[in-house]
Amino acid sequence: IITEDLPEVLKLFLLQRRYCTIWFLTCLFLVYQVFFLIDRLCDHNAKRIMIVGVLLGVIGLIYNTYCGAYLVGNADLILMAAPFFAAGYFCSLNSITFERVKQLSVLPFILIAAVYVLSVYINIKISGQVINFAINEYGNIFFSLISVVCGVVATIWISSKITIPIVGYLGKNTLIKFGWHQSIALPILLAFYNYVGLFQQDNLLSDGLRALVTFVAMFAILAPIEILVRKKSPKLVGL
Repeated sequence: IITEDLPEVLKLFLLQRRYCTIWFLTCLFLVYQVFFLIDRLCDHNAKRIMIVGVLLGVIGLIYNTYCGAYLVGNADLILMAAPFFAAGYFCSLNSITFERVKQLSVLPFILIAAVYVLSVYINIKISGQVINFAINEYGNIFFSLISVVCGVVATIWISSKITIPIVGYLGKNTLIKFGWHQSIALPILLAFYNYVGLFQQDNLLSDGLRALVTFVAMFAILAPIEILVRKKSPKLVGL
């Protein structure tokens, strides 16, 4: 970002075809708008929304399998994300809530985690891929869906058992930290390091200190952005 021509950077930023990690936030925001439209057109009917979501997912899968070109605004990913949004909406209307997942005992969690690991392993063996939206890789769709569902359930269960404040803070603000650390905070820090000559040595101590300082500094740089987003545009990141 620092070394590229500014017009090219602006063009890539506006097109948002997997440019920097902010593509994820762009895609999420657009999916929200599309799903709002689907919800209105389906008259808030969960079954209709689920059918439309699945159909869009199938269209997206066919497109990415036989074409795979990144579309402006990550439109190809909107199609792939639609069934996941529809499934979440369907679950919320049918009392399949986070609370039920949180109430699972240890044994069901272990079984779910085992299924997740096994599905990922089989997927890699069969297709050589796992699901990766950033580069249009979905592997074997059957095992990819199993791993996604089990992964989500396992993550919710683990998160409900962790009560450390800093971990909770990170969880609530993951999208902001993930979306903007590479496109905003990291370039600023790397430019500063180069300018003042910090962490230029190639050794373990220098690398460790750079990682620690960068981690803390990124929080400080992104804090105002996080506050602004949470207050002015919380729906941008699903809040």
